Amino acid sequence: MEVFENPATVASDAGDARFARLLFGGPAFARLCGALLLLSIPFQTLPFQEAFGIQTLPLTTVFALLFAPFFIRRIPRSPVLTCVTAFVVFAVAHSAVLLGVHLLQGESDLRIAGWLRQLFALACGFATFFVFRQTILHLSDSDVSKYLVAGLIPSFALALLNVAWGAFDQQWAGAIVAGVRRFLSPIGHTAAMRASAFTVEPAAFATTVIITMLPVFLSEEYSRPLRFRTAVLAIVALLSVGWTFSSSALIIMTGTLFTGMVIGPRKGTILAVFLVGVGFFALFVALFPSNQIVRHATSLAFGLQNVSFSDRFYGSLGPFVSILRAPTLVGYGLGGISTHLAELIPRRVIAEVVEVRAVPNIASLLGRAFAETGIIGFTLLVLALGMTFRELRTVIRHAPTQSERTYAMAVRLAMAAVLISTFMTIGPYHTPFFWLWIAAADARYVAITRRHAAPNGV
Repeated sequence: MEVFENPATVASDAGDARFARLLFGGPAFARLCGALLLLSIPFQTLPFQEAFGIQTLPLTTVFALLFAPFFIRRIPRSPVLTCVTAFVVFAVAHSAVLLGVHLLQGESDLRIAGWLRQLFALACGFATFFVFRQTILHLSDSDVSKYLVAGLIPSFALALLNVAWGAFDQQWAGAIVAGVRRFLSPIGHTAAMRASAFTVEPAAFATTVIITMLPVFLSEEYSRPLRFRTAVLAIVALLSVGWTFSSSALIIMTGTLFTGMVIGPRKGTILAVFLVGVGFFALFVALFPSNQIVRHATSLAFGLQNVSFSDRFYGSLGPFVSILRAPTLVGYGLGGISTHLAELIPRRVIAEVVEVRAVPNIASLLGRAFAETGIIGFTLLVLALGMTFRELRTVIRHAPTQSERTYAMAVRLAMAAVLISTFMTIGPYHTPFFWLWIAAADARYVAITRRHAAPNGV
């Protein structure tokens, strides 16, 4: 018996389907998802992560995992997407083979746990890159800056409370900082003399501010003409970074701004930011000499042993120091560091670090990629970074307006900061601000190529 459907019902179902596609796949939904990801970048720890033994679980990562399924369709291709995907696919396949080899060799269950953690971190990192890329396609440069600034306001407020606590002994401010961090950052460094905001440690907070805010301050919207809000925002940002007393942050900021004098826009603004930033660091060091920067400098000057410095040095460069060893060239697989750390970091350093905190780890993302995925995986990741700069060159050359060209140049400088940070403070694969500007550059490249591929360039 033939069944005839009611035309009204069919039309209604079709309308519902179109509404669902519009709601969960249209530009408005993409802009909402992009805004949530950008706003959440400073929140790199969550209350419940301690129950799972996770040190860092950024809120951005959670959003990316939730939103990724809605963007798996009509994905525009690009060189950066190809390189990033190749790195992820190789890392997963390579680590699965090595995991089987290591288990056959009798390694403990710790190896499986390490593999699962790093596999999850890599999946989160790829999801973060992917959703950033797909959503920033629908956001203007002004939108990106606006959401980044708004997302950092709570962090700046907590950092200023940290200054009041440490510099002026305001215990009420300390109670707020400690209470907020006890809830939102249960695993992390909380101290009166070092601001960490909503990250695990001061260096991570400082790196977040430097990398995310650099294109904002150099954009035409914020720097030309110099507005009162920009001046206040810059002072608050530099004050917050200065109160981290982070040697790594000082190195990253100095290296980035010197690089900016060569490849960056607004060289006058860059010089002003550099001078004010160094001035804040110098003022804080002079007024509060018992700090991390002075301790590191004293250790280097007099050849003294410094556990923090040793941990940072070997945690960043350990895999490259052991480059001539065959296992390091091949890689230990995702999570392989957990059972082969002594082959990458001297046992003496491991013992020293264990005395003051938990077991050390590889602190740099490039070092981790080299140790876990070997020379092939490391090359693929470096190729992705190189292609990002190449795409930015195309965007700068073909940007339709001066403001978009300036912003692309500022993003290129932020990528220089990312490169420096990958040897110092960016460690986990799922660090949001590592993927932010890679994805933003790729999104702008896709937009440029679409524009040129369209008839008459429109």
